[in-house]
Amino acid sequence: MGWVDEDTLNIINQEPEFPGEDRSVELQIGKGIYDESGAACISIIIKDEYETCYERDKDSFFLH
Repeated sequence: MGWVDEDTLNIINQEPEFPGEDRSVELQIGKGIYDESGAACISIIIKDEYETCYERDKDSFFLH
């Protein structure tokens, strides 16, 4: 994990032995959120607070 700039956080989350499991993401602080289960991405309260919500799907990594 490291800062790209004062508003962007780069999170490296990958498993070298499983290339399809790369869940790395750059989040804009205050604008983006990542939730492994996806529950936050469907929450009305959370959806209204963030522009982008990233979640882990069973087959891939995607954003809402």
